[in-house]
Amino acid sequence: MLHSSILNMQAAPRALCERCERPPNVCLCSFLPATPFDTRFDIYCIQHPHEAKRKAISSIPLLRHSLAKFKLEITTQISTLPSLPLLLFPGPQARELTAKDLIPGRTLLVIDGTWKEAKKIVHMNASLLAQVPRVFISCEKESIYGTLRKEPMRGCVSTLEAVAEAISVMEEQCATQEYLLHAFHQMVHQQQQYVVLGQEQTRLHYDNLPKPIKKKEPIEEASQSRSEVVQVPREYVMYRMETSMQGQQEYIQVDHPFLCGYDEAINICKQRNKKRSRGERYGVLSYEKFIQKQSAAAIDN
Repeated sequence: MLHSSILNMQAAPRALCERCERPPNVCLCSFLPATPFDTRFDIYCIQHPHEAKRKAISSIPLLRHSLAKFKLEITTQISTLPSLPLLLFPGPQARELTAKDLIPGRTLLVIDGTWKEAKKIVHMNASLLAQVPRVFISCEKESIYGTLRKEPMRGCVSTLEAVAEAISVMEEQCATQEYLLHAFHQMVHQQQQYVVLGQEQTRLHYDNLPKPIKKKEPIEEASQSRSEVVQVPREYVMYRMETSMQGQQEYIQVDHPFLCGYDEAINICKQRNKKRSRGERYGVLSYEKFIQKQSAAAIDN
């Protein structure tokens, strides 16, 4: 009887702040303006449903409660476009955002999610967005997220940072941007403290010993391993690939070509990438294939 009654009991709902809809220990209200900022243009945000579940690290709640003309829709399908839309998203047809883009009735359309999710939304709505002017912003600094959330390459920032920069550029004033970035700094710092606390609790759980490493089942050896295959030495080259905000890709050679087998080339590249962060790592190709890809990219651009 006791067992069945426990199973039927429902846990009490988690207490949430009425304003920011977050638990009291991570409430955002102290970071929010007393009165939302009234921008001179509307902001319409399409958020991927998966991103909507990442409440702890999402920058959208700060924007929702800080900007009076911010509208959010959680979907992957854009049903209708707002008035005079301007899509803030990099691509081949994108140009840099300027103050001249601020016209009466303008709506800035932004996509929120991981870069993979955001690209998927843009691709799924390609026909609808085909005629929408596309712009990008230049960001020299790394995202405030830091280690909390990695960006795919330099110049990529959070939705809040992108919107804040757009406000600064279009309205030619920095006060709103400074407030938003300060609030975002506070939110990220708050979340990072919980990450550190979680790591400390994990260490205590394991008595400060490293977590046990799960042993992988040995893979059956093939009849002839790669090391037994005679690899003909070829010229290889390491390269880095840069992508502009217009989506143009460029293959850039790193150092001089070197002569070796395929496995050795891969190992050399791995060694060079050990201390490099995501988005800054090198690739390796045979010199012949590298020249082909370099030429093809130049033609596409």
